[in-house]
Amino acid sequence: MLDGLKPEQETQLEGWLLEENRSYDEVRDLVAKEFGVTTSAAALCRYYQRWFAPRLVAEAAGETGDPEVWEGLKTGCIEEA
Repeated sequence: MLDGLKPEQETQLEGWLLEENRSYDEVRDLVAKEFGVTTSAAALCRYYQRWFAPRLVAEAAGETGDPEVWEGLKTGCIEEA
């Protein structure tokens, strides 16, 4: 149920994965302990690929992106151009 995380939990998850560079297994255990959410390493990998990887690619390309756009992607509220 990673899609149901609160914004502050998403921020913490991002920190564990990106800033602290923890393994999916470590983060899985932290998510269970800190958030009370059971997940798997595979689910964390999919979450990372869906939400964090595209942003990292955009940032590396020099496109910082609008935070509202990223939030819209997470909630499915982006309209097609």
